[in-house]
Amino acid sequence: MAWQYTPFALLYTRVAVVVAGLAAWVYRNRMRSGTQPLVGLLAATSFWTLCAGLAMARTDPFWSAVLGNATYLAIVTIPVLFLYFAESYSGHETPLTRYGLWPLLVVPAITTVLIWTNPFHHLVWAQSELYRTGVVGTPPLLEGSWF
Repeated sequence: MAWQYTPFALLYTRVAVVVAGLAAWVYRNRMRSGTQPLVGLLAATSFWTLCAGLAMARTDPFWSAVLGNATYLAIVTIPVLFLYFAESYSGHETPLTRYGLWPLLVVPAITTVLIWTNPFHHLVWAQSELYRTGVVGTPPLLEGSWF
């Protein structure tokens, strides 16, 4: 395992810890409206920043790419969780769809599968290389047709 210290990685992991603590605090006060979706939203944000910070701290391209792809598990679910939070916080207790929240997660699930299988079809990123500019690895800027 090859790790390196970067200020960005340290900042991202600290933000992840703060947001996770905020999610724990909101979970303790969960008797108010909108707290359950807010806990999910904060947990996804904490996971996103933690994986991004760990991806920046890795020096080997494989694990940096794996952790970079893991960030998209949260990135694709945050809009659905935010919609669920807005619906719950506004006081509407009717479900968003006839079948609940699950149909809204179809596109994020497809996007997650396409991200993890991108080297085979290049639908998300046209180039699947990781560029190193200084100490921070950056993903390619050429998006594919799904992006």
